[in-house]
Amino acid sequence: ENRGISGDTTRNLKCRWQQDCIDLKPNIVSIMIGINDIWRQFAPEPQIRKMAVPVEEYKQNLRWMLAEAKEKTSCRFILMEPFYFCDDPDDPLQYALPEFLNVIQKLADDFDAILVPTEQNYKAIKENIPETRWAYDRVHPYEWAHCWIAKQWHKSVL
Repeated sequence: ENRGISGDTTRNLKCRWQQDCIDLKPNIVSIMIGINDIWRQFAPEPQIRKMAVPVEEYKQNLRWMLAEAKEKTSCRFILMEPFYFCDDPDDPLQYALPEFLNVIQKLADDFDAILVPTEQNYKAIKENIPETRWAYDRVHPYEWAHCWIAKQWHKSVL
């Protein structure tokens, strides 16, 4: 069951983790979160920048959620890298993203999770497809790009 909420950060997910995860007693928990934590630090509006989640808090939030789920359920984890459909090397989000990817990769190791290398796989083919074909805003995928993301999950999991 998809419990994701558009625009949420790890702070938001952490607040509803008991209800949206633990109480459901899942066998598998698949998480893809992070781009909203990152992009807010670059928003022009000060009130939105205040909602940014720094990488250390991102790591703490996810580590806490995974530990809670591991302790209270017998679930397995699938962690998906946050992605950003961008080929502009000067885009400031491009500089912040690797730290967040490192967090996901480390947590996947620490919790014996399957890692879905969404951003890595996008980087491998981004030269072939202009960023404007993936998403109108570099974040919210068009329908075909959703299918591509699902394929990345499928290839990693099965």
